[in-house]
Amino acid sequence: GLYEFEVSTELVNRLNVAYRMGTKKLYTFAELAYRWDHNLWMPGAGLGTQIPLPKGWGVNVEGASSHVLSGDSWKLDGINMLAHARVSASKQLTKHFAVFAGPTFHVYCTDHTSSSSVDFPAPYHIFSFKDKHTTTKGWVGFSAGIRIN
Repeated sequence: GLYEFEVSTELVNRLNVAYRMGTKKLYTFAELAYRWDHNLWMPGAGLGTQIPLPKGWGVNVEGASSHVLSGDSWKLDGINMLAHARVSASKQLTKHFAVFAGPTFHVYCTDHTSSSSVDFPAPYHIFSFKDKHTTTKGWVGFSAGIRIN
């Protein structure tokens, strides 16, 4: 089976920890991200697959969703969802240690009429939609980190 612990950073989530379990063909993961400059916590979960390549290289394709919580109030009365899709290249450096990096596509949706609505600090957006109740933004970022397996 596949059991990995990961620590990473990216443009949006400054600190991200995740635990993967399953097989290389299909694994699930639980993650927790923190953005200290805005005091935001993002617990989430996702699915992924790992494609082994020669000489210790590999490609991971993952999708996940997190709920964005303000460090001041952990209310859950509205939509504050951050979803992401990530493709990363990894290199196994030792039997139990790998590094990875790759692009990440993010979509953030919030119910701006809710008292727990968070004005998420997206660095920029490639699209943005706003209607009577929700705001949705999307952008591309980059992530890098280490895996212990």
